[in-house]
Amino acid sequence: MTPHAPTRRLLALAAAAFVSQLSTRVQAADLTVLLFDQGQPVANADVRVGSTQARTSADGSTVLQLGAGEHELIVSRGGNTVLQLKVTLVEDESAELFATLYPDAAPSVFIDSSHANAGTESSATEDLGPPGRFSGQILNSEDGKPVANARIYVAGTPLDIVTDAEGRFDVPVSAGSYAVSIIAPKFASRSLEAVAIASGETTTQAIELTPSGVELPEFVVLEPFIEGSLASFVEEKRNSSAVADILGAEQISRAGDSDAAGALKRVTGLTLVDGKYIYVRGLGERYSSTLLNGGQIPSPDPTRRVIPLDLFPAELLSGIVVQKTYSANLPAEFAGGTVLLRTRGVPESFLLRTSVGMGYGDGTTGSDGLRYDGGQSDWTGRDDGSREAPEALTQPSLPTTPAELEAVGETLAAKGYSLREESIGPNASASVSIGDDLPFSDGDWSLGYIASIRHAQNWDSREEERNIVALGTQGLRLVEEGQRTRTERNIDNAMFLAAGLKVGEHHSVTATGLQLRQTSDEAQFTDLLESGDLERRHSLEWVENELRSGQLGGEHVIPALGHLLVTWQATQSDASRYAPNTREYRYRFDEEAQDFVVNAFSNQQRFENLQDQADEYRLDLEWPWEFSESAALKLSTGASQFEKDRVSAIRRFSFAGGRPPGNFFDIEDFYTPEIIGPGSQQQRLREVTLATDAYTANQSLDAYYFMADANWHQWSINLGARQEDILQEVITKQPFAPNPTPVIGIVDESNLLPAGSLTWAYSDKAQLRLAYSETLSRPDIREQSPADFIDPQLDVRVVGNPDLKQTEIENLDLRWEYYFSPSESFSVALFQKDFLNPIELVASPASGDLLNIRNAASATNRGIEFDYYRSFDFAGGWSWLPWGIENLPWTELFLGFNYARIESEIDLGESPGLVTNAVRPLQGQSPYVGNVSVSWLPESGNYEATLLYNVAGERISRVGIRGIPDTLEQPFHQVDFTLSAALPWEGWKVKTRLRNLLDPEASFMVGDQIERRYRKGREFAFSVEWRF
Repeated sequence: MTPHAPTRRLLALAAAAFVSQLSTRVQAADLTVLLFDQGQPVANADVRVGSTQARTSADGSTVLQLGAGEHELIVSRGGNTVLQLKVTLVEDESAELFATLYPDAAPSVFIDSSHANAGTESSATEDLGPPGRFSGQILNSEDGKPVANARIYVAGTPLDIVTDAEGRFDVPVSAGSYAVSIIAPKFASRSLEAVAIASGETTTQAIELTPSGVELPEFVVLEPFIEGSLASFVEEKRNSSAVADILGAEQISRAGDSDAAGALKRVTGLTLVDGKYIYVRGLGERYSSTLLNGGQIPSPDPTRRVIPLDLFPAELLSGIVVQKTYSANLPAEFAGGTVLLRTRGVPESFLLRTSVGMGYGDGTTGSDGLRYDGGQSDWTGRDDGSREAPEALTQPSLPTTPAELEAVGETLAAKGYSLREESIGPNASASVSIGDDLPFSDGDWSLGYIASIRHAQNWDSREEERNIVALGTQGLRLVEEGQRTRTERNIDNAMFLAAGLKVGEHHSVTATGLQLRQTSDEAQFTDLLESGDLERRHSLEWVENELRSGQLGGEHVIPALGHLLVTWQATQSDASRYAPNTREYRYRFDEEAQDFVVNAFSNQQRFENLQDQADEYRLDLEWPWEFSESAALKLSTGASQFEKDRVSAIRRFSFAGGRPPGNFFDIEDFYTPEIIGPGSQQQRLREVTLATDAYTANQSLDAYYFMADANWHQWSINLGARQEDILQEVITKQPFAPNPTPVIGIVDESNLLPAGSLTWAYSDKAQLRLAYSETLSRPDIREQSPADFIDPQLDVRVVGNPDLKQTEIENLDLRWEYYFSPSESFSVALFQKDFLNPIELVASPASGDLLNIRNAASATNRGIEFDYYRSFDFAGGWSWLPWGIENLPWTELFLGFNYARIESEIDLGESPGLVTNAVRPLQGQSPYVGNVSVSWLPESGNYEATLLYNVAGERISRVGIRGIPDTLEQPFHQVDFTLSAALPWEGWKVKTRLRNLLDPEASFMVGDQIERRYRKGREFAFSVEWRF
């Protein structure tokens, strides 16, 4: 059996199930229920038809698949029945039921169906002569103002009419007598019976709608035609001109992921690296970009161009869109994809939610971990000054007098070094959210807000094997063998505030403020055996990463200009990384003492500070043109200006000099006032800052685009082009040196980049997409500075290159999509990407074992993706199932899987340096990525359970040099389980999460040698939520 035989079997079974479902689907009928409360969607309502149950989603909708015949529909909310009626369906019917609830009145109901019912009070024939016209105006019954965007349904026809800004409509209708229904947000629905349309004549109606709650609405059942309303996120995916995958807040919550990074690993073709960075379609994080509500934001991580996505708590997000094909309205730095993070919007009614949680980590909670003396406010994620540099170390140079230098050294040493073992407590989290929407000015205006705060603390203790592999005469061998013991504490804080002002139907302004702080407190030591000598290396590191972002934006529809849509946004962001007093020191094993003693010659203390400031201003215009029901055009244009400034500085210090005789077994006994001083047997503080440890940078990016989106019958085409002019300048020079010679890296480019896509919706359930684009990947600011830095993912020193060039990329995509229902789908996608001058990490003779960043000659990346999500309702008709299994609640069970098979190749050209393989796969690219989920979603909504599986194939984590093979990260099979349940008290809910149930070994191999291996450990988390 070949290594990929299980995968082939899985795909064969999926295909068989797919075909089987298509065959059993033909005779079924779809009933979509959309539930509103005075114009607002109702989520989590229970919908039941016989033994079939469902629950409405956040947009108030759910879909039932029923047999032909008469059914009794019961809708419950909070345990109370709010709607009960009978509906009749025929084979292969697609129907929708709209129901609006009122506090003290019967609900208004109308049913929209693809099959006109003979029993309805509507009739139309095709032989009554030429069609007539149906026109009129929808008005507010209270003040006589026009009602824009009201929807009008004419029974038995495919018409879906929307009123313009003046509330008017005018459409051709075949001669006959019709029942008509009208709905509009914040208004009671209304029905008209026996509206006569005469051949060749115009029937005009002035129709008044009553605002919700003013009078008792009547109970109406009609059957006009609607071509299938979709759940919001699926509808966006289907109607987008781009290939995109979308995660809604409900999906993220169901998977139990606590941040955006964890959620995104569930998306087709995406892999999570180092728990922070997303690789889209096997391409490194440099080939993806992240936008927050459409705005560009800086990264607080100086070693990465993109922001670490674990910085964003999942509960602050309304959804995540991964756009895998490029469109001209997005920034041109694109290859794998663009991650669009959307924060929560203003709620439609009062919201108050609180949540507290506790967690247990296998091998961490309740066990001894490594700790050291910090500050009293460490639990907040902010250093209280305990690690702050003494005032003298912030000056251009150290004091020159021996007494002053000794005093500074003693002050620095007094901050402490020692590690100790201490019992580690549980993980914990707490959050509070509040929001509301306040209408005024007779309901034409509304002002809403939402605010949220979150605090979380997580611990992780780990034993890790770490070795260094070399190539000898006898092949690969271990030249250094290490065992690392580490405890890391992560403290996450988030504050979020958003406000929205709506002015009538055409104008809205939103303001968003976000502050995210992620602090990592790590203590570790590594026992390293080299050439028979045993050494223990200690490290204490505290890092505060913070992102602050403020956004102000608006949307304005101008009816007088053909409903021109004007969208604008201003984004101002600050990102910082503050790492005070990172301490590194060593012990050596003394054979005579049979213990570790202080090594006085290998110590360093660092103070790092990075500040980024970014401003972006954006204006977009959309001008829609509708020529007929089957022909439309939308013209879009826009411009943006992005400015980013960075200041980065590192100061390094160490103790050196003589030492008194004898061994010191505790470093605290060594760095004492008696040993620190100017004497020959004393230690003196010195500065060891590198000449490249400080740099400044500026990036100025101006962009303009034009895009046309045309629809004609089953065809949609999107064509656009984007012009980007960039000037990026990175200046590296020795700090405080007189007349230093700077090293300058510059990117000064102007590029015109085309993009286009074609969509063929050849049926109401399937469509085919084709897309082509040209994009870029530019060097990161950090990569243009010759300063060396430690890559946290590879744990190796990397040297920047001021002469880097930008990468040019051609993208080609093809995807077929099939929709079983508004929330269930299957898709297959093919893609290929060709790179010119890709940026890679390589080694060269000039840099020894350091890795340099340079441009390779070329690279390619291609693959195929499968994505499937559907309920098991088809299994209910399999009579061959064993007794009892056929009676399982199949309609409540859902299967989701996605699989990507990816191949890539990079060619380093004629001068590969010391790299072992000049032609190889791209670094970080997995040949396959797979996800499987099985969910139990009972229609009562009282319970939810999901079992998830994730795996990614082996990938290059470090490029091999000097004949040593590449370091390959081995596949890691992760299984997670989440369960949530409603408590007996209204608004209360509990949730449990089991992560990494199998706890397999994570390993990195160099040939047949182990370079690194460890176990992540299992995790159990429990939370309680109360929602008002």
